[in-house]
Amino acid sequence: MIHAYSADYLTHAQQTLGGMLLAGVYLFDVPADEFWSAFISTGYAARFGKGEAGVVAGLSGWELAVRVLEKAGRPFEKRRPIAADTLPPPYWAGWALAKYQWYTGLSFECIESVIPVSSVIDLYHPYHEMDVKRFFRKLDDLYLAKYPDTNLRRIRRAANFTRVDLARIAEVSPRMIGKYESREKDINHAQSDVVARLAVALHVTAADLCERVIPNNDYSDFMYGG
Repeated sequence: MIHAYSADYLTHAQQTLGGMLLAGVYLFDVPADEFWSAFISTGYAARFGKGEAGVVAGLSGWELAVRVLEKAGRPFEKRRPIAADTLPPPYWAGWALAKYQWYTGLSFECIESVIPVSSVIDLYHPYHEMDVKRFFRKLDDLYLAKYPDTNLRRIRRAANFTRVDLARIAEVSPRMIGKYESREKDINHAQSDVVARLAVALHVTAADLCERVIPNNDYSDFMYGG
């Protein structure tokens, strides 16, 4: 899977997002969902998710929180961070969400549509004591419950194509399209020329047809677990 930025920056990105959410909620006393909404609406979430160096690696969490609230026009008291013996739930939530977003490539806005950040914070017990992959699978289940259709099926329907229509234009059998749409076969592992023909027929990119969340993913290929 192609990621928006190098794994070399992942640890810093996690620390930044964890520190940002911690500052927003604990230092600046902004409700978690209100702060996260500002993170998304100001465009900082999209910039972070795309791996913009100045956001992912160029700011501390505190600095990013300040910029988010200032751009959102939300009044707050700018308190300085203090050392803590333990990292509170908001920090863990930001840390874990940064890792999940990096791996899946889902936008933070899409993730938020599945589970609000306040509910992620509530998952601190017991998930912070587990391998982070358990948290990933929890979010996967929520995503697949809300968005059961594959990207191929959703895009095909939006284009008002039947499977037969798409099969004729893309020169791919309706049976094969059905297997991709039912997840009987993984489109992420399909031959590149097949995906390319489907994408051209639907006027999208091949990446648009790839699945970001895969049922029962064990994340065995995730080299940065923990």
